[in-house]
Amino acid sequence: MKLPVLRGGLCKSYAGVLSGASSLQDIHQTGRKSPSCLVFIVTTTFRSFLPQRPLGSFLLIEHVDPPQPYIPSLRLRKHPCFNCPTIPSMAYPLRFVGSKDEEIMYINRETRRLEELIRNLENQKAELLQRLNALNSPVNSLPVETLSTIFEFVCPPYDLDTRIHLLTRDQSKFSPKPDNAVDLMEPEHFQLVLGAVSARWRSVVRATPRIWTSIVLDVSTTDTEHNSAFMRLCLENSGQLPICLTLDYSVDFGHSDPGVLVHESVDHLVIDNLSRCRGLHLTHPPAAWFSHFPSLSQLADCSIDGHRQFGTELVLPRATPLRRFAIRVPERRAQTLLQLPWSGITSLAISQMEFQYAAQMLLNCPNLIEFRCCQSRRPGAINTPVTLVGPVVLQVLEVLELSTVGDCDWARAIVQHLRTPSLRQLQWKGFHDPPGPLQAFFDNLPSTLTTVSLHTSSPLQYLRLDSNIERLTLHNCIEEDLEIFLENLQKQVSQGRGCQQAYDDGLFSPLEDLSFVSTHTYTTLSHPAFPRHNVRIKKSHEFCDPTVNSYTGYIDIEARHIFFYFFESRNDPDTDDVIFWTNGGPGCSSSLGLFMELGPCRVKDENSTIFHPESWNANANIFFVDQPVGVGFSYAEHGEAVGTTEDAAKDIASFVAIFFEHFTKFKGRAFHMAGESYGGRYVPVFASEVYDQNTRLAKAGLTPINLQSIMIGNGITDFATTVLSYYDMQCTSASVPPVMSVSKCVAIKQIIPRCEKWLKKSCLAHFDAIDCAAAASFCDAYLTDSYDDLGLNPYDMTRECTGELKESLCYPIIRTIGEYLDQPTLRTSLGVDPSITANFSSCDEQVGTLFSESLDMYHRTHLHIAALLERGVRTLIYVGTYDWICNWVGNERWTLNLEWSGHDDFAGEELKEWNVDGHKAGLVRNKHGLTFATVDAAGHMVPYDKPKEALALVQRWLAREEL
Repeated sequence: MKLPVLRGGLCKSYAGVLSGASSLQDIHQTGRKSPSCLVFIVTTTFRSFLPQRPLGSFLLIEHVDPPQPYIPSLRLRKHPCFNCPTIPSMAYPLRFVGSKDEEIMYINRETRRLEELIRNLENQKAELLQRLNALNSPVNSLPVETLSTIFEFVCPPYDLDTRIHLLTRDQSKFSPKPDNAVDLMEPEHFQLVLGAVSARWRSVVRATPRIWTSIVLDVSTTDTEHNSAFMRLCLENSGQLPICLTLDYSVDFGHSDPGVLVHESVDHLVIDNLSRCRGLHLTHPPAAWFSHFPSLSQLADCSIDGHRQFGTELVLPRATPLRRFAIRVPERRAQTLLQLPWSGITSLAISQMEFQYAAQMLLNCPNLIEFRCCQSRRPGAINTPVTLVGPVVLQVLEVLELSTVGDCDWARAIVQHLRTPSLRQLQWKGFHDPPGPLQAFFDNLPSTLTTVSLHTSSPLQYLRLDSNIERLTLHNCIEEDLEIFLENLQKQVSQGRGCQQAYDDGLFSPLEDLSFVSTHTYTTLSHPAFPRHNVRIKKSHEFCDPTVNSYTGYIDIEARHIFFYFFESRNDPDTDDVIFWTNGGPGCSSSLGLFMELGPCRVKDENSTIFHPESWNANANIFFVDQPVGVGFSYAEHGEAVGTTEDAAKDIASFVAIFFEHFTKFKGRAFHMAGESYGGRYVPVFASEVYDQNTRLAKAGLTPINLQSIMIGNGITDFATTVLSYYDMQCTSASVPPVMSVSKCVAIKQIIPRCEKWLKKSCLAHFDAIDCAAAASFCDAYLTDSYDDLGLNPYDMTRECTGELKESLCYPIIRTIGEYLDQPTLRTSLGVDPSITANFSSCDEQVGTLFSESLDMYHRTHLHIAALLERGVRTLIYVGTYDWICNWVGNERWTLNLEWSGHDDFAGEELKEWNVDGHKAGLVRNKHGLTFATVDAAGHMVPYDKPKEALALVQRWLAREEL
């Protein structure tokens, strides 16, 4: 029964009775008269029953009417009085039992209650033990960076485009529905998915911004509080990374507030973050969204499905990097007035649009690669004849999907007037009349078409049997039509009239000469052997070095765009070799190499440059490439990124092939790949990919790249050897007198054997990502951190680097380079993509983080060099002696230990002096195509510190002369 609660004071009707009670029998009789007041103050009379309870304690008494006038038994136990805030928290309940059956019932009930209590306690104990085991686990001692890397491996892959969340309650089911999304305020839900590995996973999830960049919400649900909390959490935890919003208002469309985006509590946060929104997908959006489109300055992918506001105006800034746009309108009256950056759109999908709007959209997109159109005529509607004004040619369109229902003049207009010379994929559904225009359309299909999907059998009769179609998919076809088609196909195959075109049979026309490149707009280069790649290039008028022709452009790999500079040789551009140059980082721009080291000019101040006489283009044509995407002026759409050198290598090799194939005067020219710092990892892998690609080029009838050599300056080619050499640089006189204290050097010396053993075991003998990262972290703590505390320049041990200098990598000129490249007029002249509005950054931290998370640095890159040497590709390793971070000691060690056929002869060679203008420039060891050279008194960036010696080194190398 429900117990009444006495809140302060006595139950007055029984106060006097209780004061005179002398036994429990009296209490029982009192309770029988009226069981309504069951909480009593213990007076002095009852202290004999409960001698341990002080005066004023409470008794909680449950009244049971016994069959006898006496009390057969008494149960006494502690009981918390949670509902009595004005009384002590513990009271003693007295239970009077009047029969055996009731006693048994009570015992059974209490037994069940205690069993349930035991089960709950056992569960709590198991959870505590699990947390204890997780805390004691070796995984728990790893740094957050390593845990983040593990998290990337153990979680299923995801992509912004798939719109799938990892954050679900069910490990086996990943659904974007909010009902399945984790309540992020309850940490126990994370333990279901990740707790078995480490109790720190939830913190790792919060500390990994990329996990929170794709936000999918069913805004139409009534759970607005959950939606708002989830939206807020995603926006706050995603940092400054690009985000993708997928919002569905469809179910509750009729009741949604047209002035609200998501919810009043988070709308201001959503609006503040629109500037970093790269993807936006709205279903039945409220009217408020359209007024905020001008804020979507970084929008690359957008779809609007089913809005019903008549005459809506959708405006995006001209500089918006919009690439994919889809608009599906369920009612024809709900048309949209669009003002978009049409020239950049490569994928367009439209549905149920009035023809005058849709046709204009099509004409405004000259760079369209994918076009999807779904149109139908409503029953009873007048099908007004429409036409395009003359033939429309979409030069780069590769994918066309046409779906119609009923008699649709919209489709007929496309069939009659649309021309697609680069079409690769065609999907045809519905439309099949009249036969004349349809026959003409199929007759004009280009030879590039390889994939066809037909949802009706009528077009089969028009399909050319001598085409290059590799995949044909048929749906709902009439059996008779299919039999006729297969019979005709069989006849052609048996007669051997199959057609196989060479790569240049009308598919490819090289530009041949750079003089044809425009100075105002980009010229786009492509090749059928590389369907995913294009090269945009323009001439830069009198930029940097007015004595030579210079060019800038982008390597376009679908949604990734890599920026480059190209300077012709000052000597003889028609015969001189070609050099590819990249800086390191990973994540540092090759603009540093151009404007600070070996380029045709050096930055004088934020507005001008000066001529550089010791430029490497003195006797060579040279590329400076901002790679991978995200570095310098390079960029990507839809959140795409590159996190490994192997992935970056494929893009670079394709670019090289396209460039040489277009500009035929460079075909067969000696080609050299060079870089510094992390270029020690980049260049060997890039060159290996170029070399391996030559086999594929030859099979396709293309000219292989004449890869002659690689050049690496102060490179990080063998991570383990470089790290161990830090002791030599800071504790011995390898370059300068010891800079570290004796006590620290002794401590470092003692730790080196353990560090070396761990690195060899986990990074060299058998690469284990987790162990290798742990070993590197352990070694860095002793060898790297101790040097950082000295305040010395890691790139030149003879210079200090403290305070503001650290922000510009210890060199003030690097800050000046950034200010120079931030000039709007200069960016326009160079053809920098308008979507890049941020200040120039010499080194991109996000790129560095991606490579760090993939543990790219720890791979054994020197194995690529050994393989290249065996194939006749010469290798130059040059090192400035004052550099600490990628020093000469470590580079000499790995070259001496390199396993290749020339090892013994190379290791047996003594170091010899090499000179410039009669003065010692450094030491050199050379044998069988491998050269190791030091440059005295130069730091990490040799051409910056010693430009004359660096140029002499390169000129002798290109001429195959002894240093």
